[in-house]
This record gives sequence, C-alpha cells and structure tokens, in this order.
Amino acid sequence: FFYKGMALFTPANLGTCGSGAMDCLSQHQRETRKVFPGSDTLVSDVTPALGILDLVQMIIALGFIIWFRLYKIPAAVRIQDEANVTASDFAIRVGGLPRKLKQNHENYEPMLKHHFEKVLLECGQSENDDPERPNVAEVALIREYDGCISTFLQQGNLLEEMYEASIGARLAKSDGKAEKQQKLEKKREKLKKQFYKLDETIKEQTDLKDSEREVCGAFVMFQTEQMKDLVLSAYKPFSNSWTSRLVQPKHLRFQDWRLSVTQTCEPEELYWENMDYSWLLHKCRKFCTLTVSFCIVVFCIFILTWLRSSSGAVDTSSRPFDLWIFEEAGQARSL
Repeated sequence: FFYKGMALFTPANLGTCGSGAMDCLSQHQRETRKVFPGSDTLVSDVTPALGILDLVQMIIALGFIIWFRLYKIPAAVRIQDEANVTASDFAIRVGGLPRKLKQNHENYEPMLKHHFEKVLLECGQSENDDPERPNVAEVALIREYDGCISTFLQQGNLLEEMYEASIGARLAKSDGKAEKQQKLEKKREKLKKQFYKLDETIKEQTDLKDSEREVCGAFVMFQTEQMKDLVLSAYKPFSNSWTSRLVQPKHLRFQDWRLSVTQTCEPEELYWENMDYSWLLHKCRKFCTLTVSFCIVVFCIFILTWLRSSSGAVDTSSRPFDLWIFEEAGQARSL
C-alpha cells in the first residue's frame, strides 16, 4: 500500500485513465486525461502549479542546507570551542613553507618563530618582556620522513608481538608444552625477520638527523588566543586560494615564500602518518584515486550497456486476427 501510494503521487502517474485504461490508449488521450474520476480538471491544467511547488520545495531544501552549513555547524563548533580549552585554541597550521632553507636550515624553528613574532608586532601586539612567556610559545615542524612514520609504527607492533611470543614460549617451556614452545619460537623468528626487513627499507632515513630533513609544514602555538586571532586575521585575505596568495604582503612572507595560514584542528584529529609525504606524492595519490574511480564508473557503464544489448529482442510483430468489415447494404465498397 505504501509503495502504491508513492507511485500514485509521482508526476508521471497523476491523473486517471478510466476503467481498464481505456482513456489512455493514444498520446492525445494521455495528455488530456482527468486528475480524478468524474473531475473536469485536466492534468495539464495543474502541471504549472505542480512545477511551482516543486521549485518551492527545492528552494526550501537548498535554504535549509545553506543555513545548516553556514550557521548551525559554525554555531555548534563555537559553543564546543568555548566550553573546552584545547591546544587548537592557541595554534595555527602553516603551509607553503620552503622545504629546505638555503642557509641555516638547522635553525628553521627559531627563524619561523621570529617571523611570527614580527607579524604580531606588525598587528599591534606589544612584545612580551618575560623571556619565559614569549608571544610565540612553540613551533612544531612537520618533517619529511618519506612515509617512514608508518614503517616505524609497524616495527613497534612487531616488537610488541615478538615480546608476547617470547613470554608465551617461556610459559610453555615451564608448563612442559614443547610443541607450543617450538611454535611460538618459530613465530618469534619470523617476526624478527620481518622487523629487520623493514629496517633495511628505512636505513637511509634513520641515518638522517631531524634538523637535516625537509619541512612539509608547521604548527605554531601562541601564548594567548587573542594573539592567534590577530595572526589569522592578518593572513585571512591572502590564504583562501593561490590567487590571493599572489598579492600577499612581503612582511607576511617567510623567506619570500607566500604562506598559507589556517586554524588547526584538534590534536586527536591529526594523522601524522599522512603528514610527512611530499606534495608530489599527495598529488599522485589523489590522481590514482580519481583514475580508479573513473575506471570503475566506465566499467559499470560498459557492463550495463553490454547487458542491455545482449538481451533478446522483443517480438513486436502483429498477431494474425480475423478482419471483419461492416458496411451498409446497397452501398458500393471502397477501400
């Protein structure tokens, strides 16, 4: 009953075709069908009103979506932010940094810290005389590990499994279960080989010092939330897109590089394993994802087309019927 009711109120099924659909045999009859049985109103007469109602419905739905996106969500975020004090209330995320400085690359953090202290001075913030409470509290750089952070995590998991296997083997030995002990020792040796295999893949990265690594981005934490808001306000007109960054003032640039400064997310939302990949690798991943998605869509279209073309043709030939001709007596027949 529910599906039947839905079908009755769809635009294509409005109107009545009479008993046995005798009033909808031709295209003209379908276009001039009545709205309800016994009614003089045609479906074509109410179609403009239905179109207007459909437009109003879409406008209401679109208005609700815009209101929810631009007002409701920011209001909920603002209420949550005011109720809880976290590190993100004092921090910003900085992008567009030079990956490697031509000089003094090992002093990247203090140089970036000094840059934002100058930006605060340009915004009218006075310098803090207390050396233990500087305006820029901390700078955390996102270093280039070439994706090895995930490998480090895998090694940590392997070490934990090796430790558990060793403890299990000792317990099995004390209980006199030689077969179980042998099985756990084999598992430990297998995990050990995997650990050293991973160690070989990151040998070049482990030899590098953190100060020598390239920089992918940074998090800058300020002493107060007002200082963070000052910096965000200064960079906001020049961080929305790459075209706006073209006109970024020189005093906002770092080493003549145009920066992208945004509000950072909560610390628990950061996935550090994805942050040390290079810009090129990020683009390659996006390209591969889009390519695979496009191929899946094309494959589905091909399958649907093939299934439709392979289905048997419908027999549309007319069936033989007897033909009866009625004519009045005394009149000549004409065909």
